[in-house]
Amino acid sequence: MKPASIKKLPNGSILGLLEMNNSTAEMLKSLNWEQSKLNAFHSLRSEKKKKEWLGLRLLLGEIFKKQSFDLKYNDQGKPFLQNPDHNISISHSGKFICVLINESKEIGIDIQVFKPNIDKGIGLFMNEKELKDCAENLNNNALHIYWGAKESIYKLVGLQQTNIKTDIYISPFVVGIHGKLEGRYLTEKIIDLNYKISSEYVLVYTV
Repeated sequence: MKPASIKKLPNGSILGLLEMNNSTAEMLKSLNWEQSKLNAFHSLRSEKKKKEWLGLRLLLGEIFKKQSFDLKYNDQGKPFLQNPDHNISISHSGKFICVLINESKEIGIDIQVFKPNIDKGIGLFMNEKELKDCAENLNNNALHIYWGAKESIYKLVGLQQTNIKTDIYISPFVVGIHGKLEGRYLTEKIIDLNYKISSEYVLVYTV
């Protein structure tokens, strides 16, 4: 398995990214946990879910090293860490899994491998103002950035009833290999984000 990419961001957040190329059996061996801590893993039926479960814990192990961690979820399904107490956001797509961790600030992250037909779902996540904003520059990269930005803000807010199309607005931006974005939640709360485009995926996260 390739080493995880772990970066400390200027705002104190930790960004971790892992490419899961190994088999489930190899990942389980690398995790090296005692059987009593693997009950949740063994209850999963999907090979994909098993790999994501292992990948997340391998990535967190790389971030916290020898320090123990306890991953939990609130009643809205939003993840958080105990021992140490940190905010965490998680995303996975294809063979990639990533996390954003901050000790005190609410955060959100999204990774998406390129989907050639993402434009078919445009009406599900972009509102009329956004479509008007980018009418002349609406390409595949821009659509992935919009999607990732909205997913990141949705995770930061942490409320299942949030509508990513109507409750979240992304201000116009210039598409490059990387850049900054500004989003708004319910027209009031301004949320800053960064994005990065690689040859395989688009990564967006709040700052």
